[in-house]
Amino acid sequence: MRLTILSRASDLAQLQAMSVERTLLAKYPDFDVSRLHRPTLGDRDQQSSLTSLTDKGAFTADLSDALASGAADLVVHSWKDLPLEGPPETEVAGTLERADPRDLLLVRRDVVDRRSPMLNVLSSSPRRTWLLEQSLPGLLPWKVERVTCTPVRGNIPTRLAKLSAGAGRARDRDQTRTRRHR
Repeated sequence: MRLTILSRASDLAQLQAMSVERTLLAKYPDFDVSRLHRPTLGDRDQQSSLTSLTDKGAFTADLSDALASGAADLVVHSWKDLPLEGPPETEVAGTLERADPRDLLLVRRDVVDRRSPMLNVLSSSPRRTWLLEQSLPGLLPWKVERVTCTPVRGNIPTRLAKLSAGAGRARDRDQTRTRRHR
């Protein structure tokens, strides 16, 4: 049986699609599996904040449409990207065992050395923003009075490049100056 798997073009999505392929081939070794990937609206629009994207399923709708049109036999999505109500012509048919759900926080060395009381975290996730603002000050080994988040879009390599380039540094400096002048 020939089977075409479609996923987003990001490295993470392609790894997830490979995991699905390996799982299927372990159970059905005679399958002939191919993988396709393509960007979605959420991938193409890097400027809009996630909350402003009016299209529900900004990271899934294009792929679900491709599935419904027969361009693929199955699509691999992250649960976090799925809208509450999917297209009526598609169905969630299965899910793999969940991998480690913990997030990873990377902090530039100069921020650690400075032990700034104000931290600016690059994240466009409202859930993660709320969680970090509430919990991060008590988790770091120095006194942090305030955590703010600056929206950042892109895949993992893009986000790491923005962090290394100092995205958000101007905001950190402005907040520190404001604090000193109070």
